[in-house]
Amino acid sequence: MVSLRLAHDNDFDLFYKIKSEDVNIYWTGYLNKPVYEKLKVTFINWIANSNRAESRKVYIVLFGKERVGYLYMDPCQQDEVELSIAVLSEFAGRQIGQNAYAEAINILRKQGARCAFAYVREDNHRAEKILLANGFVKELNYRTAFIQSLNREIRQFRYSLCLVCEEKFNGG
Repeated sequence: MVSLRLAHDNDFDLFYKIKSEDVNIYWTGYLNKPVYEKLKVTFINWIANSNRAESRKVYIVLFGKERVGYLYMDPCQQDEVELSIAVLSEFAGRQIGQNAYAEAINILRKQGARCAFAYVREDNHRAEKILLANGFVKELNYRTAFIQSLNREIRQFRYSLCLVCEEKFNGG
């Protein structure tokens, strides 16, 4: 069973472990793992400010009782929320990401968000599959980002889910 809970200060070591995995470094486009102390300050600030409506919310992904990942919810304009997720590589392939996104969608609906979206690198087919399985739609919109590890620009496509529309469509 997959569930989400708000992150606490003592979740930083898990967060750092995930951010330091080769696969996470690859997908974020960096060359090296993050600097521990610098990332810790950022993480603690996110946790301290998470009660503010406009601030990033960091959730811990639980697989049963085990902490296996994190999920961001970044409030944007007009009741939109950007989502981002990472799961420890040893837990890949167990549908944890897919189920965590489903949990995030439920949380956002309860909070009254109108739209959820995520940007995904054009070569990240696993993330695309997870989003599509949760009802997200790939838009024509994309942004480009310079990826250090590839030494080039790459497209990141926007996938969106209208939470209000889907709820009405499903009879909710």
